[in-house]
Amino acid sequence: AVLVPAIFVLSPLQAVLVVGVALAASEVLQRIHPIKACFNVAQWMAATAAGSLVLAAVRDGGGSPTNRDLLVLVAAMAVIRALNALALIGVLWLAGPQPILDVLKGVRPLVIPVWVVGWAINLAFGMLFLAAYLWSPLTAVLFLVPLAALHWSGRAYASVRADRARLAGMQRATHALA
Repeated sequence: AVLVPAIFVLSPLQAVLVVGVALAASEVLQRIHPIKACFNVAQWMAATAAGSLVLAAVRDGGGSPTNRDLLVLVAAMAVIRALNALALIGVLWLAGPQPILDVLKGVRPLVIPVWVVGWAINLAFGMLFLAAYLWSPLTAVLFLVPLAALHWSGRAYASVRADRARLAGMQRATHALA
C-alpha cells in the first residue's frame, strides 16, 4: 500500500532505493535468514524498478494527476504484483526438485485470496494514501494506523490458514490410523 504513493511521487531510482533500504531494515528487524532476506530485497527492488519505469514512461506527468495517470498507476502496480508472483514461482521451482507444473499447482491456492484480493486491498489503500499525500504530505504520518491494521489482518489470515492446514493434516493422520 505504501508503494503506491512512493512510485507515484518518487523517481524510479529513488523508489527503488527507498524500497531496498526499507525492506533491508525490515528483514533485519524480523531476523529473516540472510539468503532469504537478500532474495526478498532483490525481488522487491526489481519489481519496483519495473513498475516505476512503466509509470514514468506512460504517465502524463503534468501538474495534478489525471484519470489516465491513475490508470497507469494501477497498471504499474499490476506489473509489480506479476513480477513478484513470477519471482516466487521461480525461486520455489529452483529450490526444489519438482517440475514447474507442480510448483504452479502448489501456489494455485494463493492466487485468488492472496495475490488478487490482497493486491486489490493494498491497491485501494495505496490510492487512498496517494490522495491523502497529494492533498497534504503531512498526512503520511497517518498511514501508520491502516498499515498496522493491514499487517495485523495479514498475520491473522496467515494464522488461520496455518491452523486449517494443521487440522487437515491431523484429520488425514487420524483417517490413516483408523
